[in-house]
Amino acid sequence: MATPEENIDTSAPAPPAPVVEEAVAAAVDEISKEVKKEEEEKKGGGDLKSTLLISGAVVAVIGAILAIFKKVKGAA
Repeated sequence: MATPEENIDTSAPAPPAPVVEEAVAAAVDEISKEVKKEEEEKKGGGDLKSTLLISGAVVAVIGAILAIFKKVKGAA
């Protein structure tokens, strides 16, 4: 019967697991940073768009109110 020491194959290369794990970890970090950056860019663009739409609506309402007052003042 063979002992565990006799079954060890010393000619087989050791698997490069730590290198692969480091590469995977680096890739995951890079991808997560890119996703966060894209989300922040989308948020920033959405905030600007919302701000412009709201300010445009406010200006339109104020303009309509002033036009109504002008008509009422001219009719009186």
